[in-house]
Amino acid sequence: MMARKKATAKTAPTRESRNVKTPDRAGVSVRMYRQGLGDCFLITLPTEKDKRFHMLIDCGVIVGTSDAQKRMNDVVNDIILQTNNQIDLLVITHEHMDHVSGFNQAKNLFDKVTVNDVWVAWTEDPKDQLATKLRTERRRAENALRMAVNHLALSGNVAKAQRINSLIDFMGAKAGSTSDAMNYAKNLSGSRPRYCQPGEPPIVLPQLPGFRFWVLGPPKMKS
Repeated sequence: MMARKKATAKTAPTRESRNVKTPDRAGVSVRMYRQGLGDCFLITLPTEKDKRFHMLIDCGVIVGTSDAQKRMNDVVNDIILQTNNQIDLLVITHEHMDHVSGFNQAKNLFDKVTVNDVWVAWTEDPKDQLATKLRTERRRAENALRMAVNHLALSGNVAKAQRINSLIDFMGAKAGSTSDAMNYAKNLSGSRPRYCQPGEPPIVLPQLPGFRFWVLGPPKMKS
């Protein structure tokens, strides 16, 4: 997914301006959080009424990160500070732990944030037949992996069981944690999320004149 605005000439930022945390009210700010192996971007865009439009893309860190909960709480606290407790648009790209874990780890903070709109991929749409098929196949694969871990451990093949278990952890499927985080994030706005389709016309928001959003993926193949 990407947004584009007509380019305008501007002078190169000075060292002092590059170190200022508060974004220039006349420009676009992209804040990439460095919480570890994971994604969390806060994009701030100017609006026609001299306000700021805050778009958060993903919020997570990979399983096994040291002090993961503290790191994600620090990230979300900064998001709250930068947005004054209001996110205009939350975009969740896909259901992997390193993209959504923060919605579990910092849930108490997100409970205090106002989220106006949520966008997710068509793969989350409960009314999409292909999406439902893919989700069912994924859950079946996760269950098979859990059973394999149990059988290998009981047979004494502990090393292989641990390797497969680490794969389950990476997927965030050990206890349904990624699906819990995803479902929570999808409902943060209190209304139905937008299920984005690749190839649909560019999305235009009335509060962002001059900006257009293209949905690039995930690709949709015939079932």
